Amino acid sequence: MRSRSTVSFNDDAGDASRPESVSHTSAPPEEPARSGGTLSLRTVISLVAVVLVSVVAGITLSITSITSLAALRDIGKSHSTALLATVTQRTVGLFEPQIRNIEVLQNLSKTRDWPWPSDDPDTFKFWEDAARYGWFSTQFQDAGVIMYFWDNTRISFSPWNYTHSLHSTVRASPVSAPGGLANQTFVNNVTAIDITGRGRDEYLYTRQGELFRTVGTSWGATMRTLTAGGRAASIGGYIVRSASDIRGETVEKYVTMAAPLHRRSDASNPSSSNLYGIALTALFIDDISSFLAASRATPNTQAFALDARGFLLGSSMSDRPFLTETRIPAGAQASRAGCSASDGAGAVSTGPNTEVCRTSRKDYGYAPLAALEREAFRRSRDSVELSYLAGETYFVATVGV
Repeated sequence: MRSRSTVSFNDDAGDASRPESVSHTSAPPEEPARSGGTLSLRTVISLVAVVLVSVVAGITLSITSITSLAALRDIGKSHSTALLATVTQRTVGLFEPQIRNIEVLQNLSKTRDWPWPSDDPDTFKFWEDAARYGWFSTQFQDAGVIMYFWDNTRISFSPWNYTHSLHSTVRASPVSAPGGLANQTFVNNVTAIDITGRGRDEYLYTRQGELFRTVGTSWGATMRTLTAGGRAASIGGYIVRSASDIRGETVEKYVTMAAPLHRRSDASNPSSSNLYGIALTALFIDDISSFLAASRATPNTQAFALDARGFLLGSSMSDRPFLTETRIPAGAQASRAGCSASDGAGAVSTGPNTEVCRTSRKDYGYAPLAALEREAFRRSRDSVELSYLAGETYFVATVGV
């Protein structure tokens, strides 16, 4: 499934600072990649947008590039097309670390008929090491990696600060014990992991309770939906998570990527009934905006990421926000289109319920973007066109992600 990006190039900078690159010396987990029946995330982004929309009720990402004719008068359409090709490559590169990470985890799950992590400490340790290696291999260039296993085990690595990452695990009692899933208990441990090679890891806290159950919850059902019942990877949409932890209260906004994990015996016939787990990774919304700001063709170009309904997922206009945050009652759902409530993320959210709303292109305050025909950013092919928008002529470039 291919998510649609309308790519707009513009003049405003907006950079997000990142931790410096850090090398990691541990070896990758064993076993080579193998092919299987599950649709991969790399395949997902190479297909047409309509496939993603029809299979998963998720985001079709659009990046639209709008450049005034005056700014490009000495460039011409052929040069604009070449610029679009460059942005297409860079856009795919934006997702590459996340895709590669997910692929490794999927392929590892197909190498054998793994025990459940709750039943076998060695299996838990293997997947903990695999997630750690994947997170370090991205050089901390995304929102982290989280693995949910269908015995209620959970393993995650995510950003914290410039010297440490957060490592969180949910250890479920053995699923093979009497009562199975229904009688499990859960312990959540959180540790700060040194990423500089000069410090040390620090234990932070432990929590317990039903809050950490996945299977049979609304969040578990959401993940099944994102992966088409365990059959396909997807760029799954826009998710908001609130956190109340050692960092204080934060609200994080992501575009998520989800992929099912199946064991060797099930890989050729993946389904919801034989699901081993689901791996999630994501891009921060702020990172998409930084990417758009860096992708401008000229100083007078604006760039926007839009979903299929025309709500912004990113903008290169750093002086013009497109997100609003509002505290809402616990359990309340999003009030309108373009909004997400953090309680919708289930146990992943640990802070107050917060509604985050994205501005539509019509209301963003940039006249050429508002004047675009809706089909301009919903096409299944890349294009560069000359358009008359808001009383002026522009080149409009659209690229698929």
